[in-house]
Amino acid sequence: METRVAYAAVGAFVLALSAALIALGLWLGADVQTRQYQPYLFLTSESASGISPGSVVKYRGVEVGRVRELKLDNPEQVRILLDIEQGTPVKADTRASIATQGVTGLAFIELSGGTLGAVDLKPGPNGEPPLLSPSPSLLNRLDVAISRNLENLDQIAAQIKELLNEDNRVALSTLLRNLALVSDTLAQERHRIGAVLTNTERMTHAGADALERLPSVMGELETTLREARTAAASFRETSDALRDTAKSTRQDVSDLRRNLEPNIEALASQIDRTADNIDALTRALKQDPAQLVRGAPVSRPGPGEE
Repeated sequence: METRVAYAAVGAFVLALSAALIALGLWLGADVQTRQYQPYLFLTSESASGISPGSVVKYRGVEVGRVRELKLDNPEQVRILLDIEQGTPVKADTRASIATQGVTGLAFIELSGGTLGAVDLKPGPNGEPPLLSPSPSLLNRLDVAISRNLENLDQIAAQIKELLNEDNRVALSTLLRNLALVSDTLAQERHRIGAVLTNTERMTHAGADALERLPSVMGELETTLREARTAAASFRETSDALRDTAKSTRQDVSDLRRNLEPNIEALASQIDRTADNIDALTRALKQDPAQLVRGAPVSRPGPGEE
């Protein structure tokens, strides 16, 4: 009789516990059922691996809905239907992407963007759910960046391979040998190089001294230039005076010439007559030298002159 009573108590306890669990489930589910959702459509060309019906939808990290269904829209696109709580500020500039959560790697739909001034996202034609603009996921961006970097690395490797051809390797070896030779030469000539550096330092100091004296030299040069300009001005004045004197002298010579020409002509005529007289006297003395003693013979009067 006691055994039967124990079985009955256990059964009653199990039934009560089951009823409590059912009631708890109904109570927890009641909150879900009271929420209202609005469907949104998300089309993506990326892989939807990890996304399944019931996956979480988050807006800036806050859970706002679930994935209702997903299917292939075409060979290049996945169609994902989202249930998002009404009142969620989904704007026309809100974007959706596939993201992964922390270390666990659980995939979910991430909504981002959206500004206060933007209009709410409206349903499409024929009552279709509003279409969310896609945004590249982090994995996709990393994949694109890594692919580009790998392509760049391939190009760099090809360029390096082309650069290090046989001719360039020979030229590089020759260059290294020449550098080693130059290094040895510099080591051997370090004393001369030191002397050159010392002389260079002296020249630098001399140049500094010359620069210090440069203002005084420039002052002297400026004084010399002023004196040269003064001398040039004096020379110009002297040239002008000489030019005026030359003009006056030419005028005086011209006047003197005009005044002397008549006198010179009269003097020339007198000289000509004197020369004729001397010539006649010379001829007469040749014919009769005694004329110097007797004088000139008296000419006899002609007929009828007596």
